[in-house]
Amino acid sequence: MKIAKSFLHGMFAVATTLSMSSVALAETQDTSAITKQHEMAMESFTQHLTDANANEALIKAAKLDDVSDNFIRIVGGEYFPIFFSKTYFMTSLDGNFFARPTGTYIFHDGRVMPASTVLDRLVTDSVFSKKDKMLTHELPEGVQKKGDLYLITDPTCGYCKKAESDIDAYLESGLVVHYIAFPRSGVAENQKLKPGFTQWEQAICSDAESPAKAYREITLGRGDKYQLTAEQRENCDDSIIVEGYAMGQLLGIGGTPYMHAIMDNGKEKSAGGYLPYEAFQVELGLERQEVKQPEPVAETQVETQSTQPVKAVQPKG
Repeated sequence: MKIAKSFLHGMFAVATTLSMSSVALAETQDTSAITKQHEMAMESFTQHLTDANANEALIKAAKLDDVSDNFIRIVGGEYFPIFFSKTYFMTSLDGNFFARPTGTYIFHDGRVMPASTVLDRLVTDSVFSKKDKMLTHELPEGVQKKGDLYLITDPTCGYCKKAESDIDAYLESGLVVHYIAFPRSGVAENQKLKPGFTQWEQAICSDAESPAKAYREITLGRGDKYQLTAEQRENCDDSIIVEGYAMGQLLGIGGTPYMHAIMDNGKEKSAGGYLPYEAFQVELGLERQEVKQPEPVAETQVETQSTQPVKAVQPKG
């Protein structure tokens, strides 16, 4: 709760600070020198496109125009707009990515890829690189680990409920399942937390022995026992939800679930939306392993002490 309350104020403060810094930079640096930097960045950008075998006509059409010049002159900084593929994108001085409000694209291994398809790298470099910050389903006893499945999910999402029906299959195939919180409708509106956010809070801040199991039950409509008291909600550390939501926005996640499997042998598979277990099974070569069943508890043989029969007392007379 305490993190969520300051989330929007913090984002605004960061944006304001960055904008002011950019304007200050433009005022203190020589405009011609800045322009030269951006021309070099443009060369780097087009070279990346060439390496990625992009359409030659698109490469030739990429350019800095009056919009770019005005942005550089007024704002400056290390990010600037380019005209490419009939619209404007933002890029950086190193030319390693291009982005617009509807999506972010990265030059990765000689290819142009949506940022969401390289989720593993962003996860590794983000606050979620420490798996102890995630809600995690551990493998059943006797199952050998084969990889990890990252599931960006929302308890109010219908297809996320379908994904939950496959969790046991992934676990039995050796994939440790990690939940990443993404309340798709946002954190709050008019100073009131959204339902997806409050349900995530229930999973994280209740007294559940396993928050991952609690989340699963809440998603499947069995969350009554995870209602929070006023004190639990006030003291809830909801940073993992806020960070998950921010990361999903950075990746351009438009809906849930988003599924990304990273196998220990290097294979990977992503799905923007629900895909059944069988689709991952075929591409990644998953095989369900035999789960070790708990040993049956032997019944304790209770020895009863034999007692001598009591002789009947014959009445006198």
